[in-house]
Amino acid sequence: MAENFTQISDPSVTVNDITVNVAPNSVKYKSGKGEKNVKVQSAGNGNVSTVVSTNIETAKGMVSFEVQSTTQSILLKEQWQSVNGGNVIEIDSVNVTMTNATMVNDPDINLTDDGTVEVVFEGTALV
Repeated sequence: MAENFTQISDPSVTVNDITVNVAPNSVKYKSGKGEKNVKVQSAGNGNVSTVVSTNIETAKGMVSFEVQSTTQSILLKEQWQSVNGGNVIEIDSVNVTMTNATMVNDPDINLTDDGTVEVVFEGTALV
């Protein structure tokens, strides 16, 4: 019998122990394991071997999401921006946590009836 899987489209996001109401379909993350570089070296007689390294500059976690442009979300954004390296982000639906997170963007605040604010955090690799 085939297995059934559920697409995750409504994750639960917590920032500094506060559950955040996020815009639908806006949550994404990078685990922060770093990008791999693969090089080929000659082993002679037409044979090759590979050398793999991790680009440590890319070994950082990232979490981003959008929130509706409400008074509360704008105040939260201000709080998050004021903390360098001390935010903790959890995405409960997939059991990942990023510690030592910094909000790295300075988002536009769209004051419209369907306006959202994009929030991007970077920090240690997600666990």
